[in-house]
Amino acid sequence: MAVAFGLLWGFFVAFNVVFSDVFGLSDMVGAVAFVLVAYLGLGLAYGVLGPKTGVRWTGWIATPGALFALLMISDNPSRIGYTAGVVVAVVGGTLLGSWLGSSLRRRLDTWSARRRPSGGDSTATG
Repeated sequence: MAVAFGLLWGFFVAFNVVFSDVFGLSDMVGAVAFVLVAYLGLGLAYGVLGPKTGVRWTGWIATPGALFALLMISDNPSRIGYTAGVVVAVVGGTLLGSWLGSSLRRRLDTWSARRRPSGGDSTATG
């Protein structure tokens, strides 16, 4: 499933961004920020859903996007800095998102465990 989402995000986010008409530094920074946020969200979801394995999926999620972005170098080698920024955003966003998601899930589980009554039946009696 991670590969499927990686391919979807890779094509519709990373590939689309590097091959769209982006001119000027501010547009490029905005496009890289968009990629970072998109991959951060995907990584966050994987981290929350699988707190023990979230970070381990980074390679499966980020690789298609990084490879799609690297196709830009063959099309326009002069934009290597922009392409590298997109690749860093793909990998960094996924890694950071999955780590944050895992941390959030562990904190929520700990908080939830503290709120449960200890011992006996957990249903309210009255």
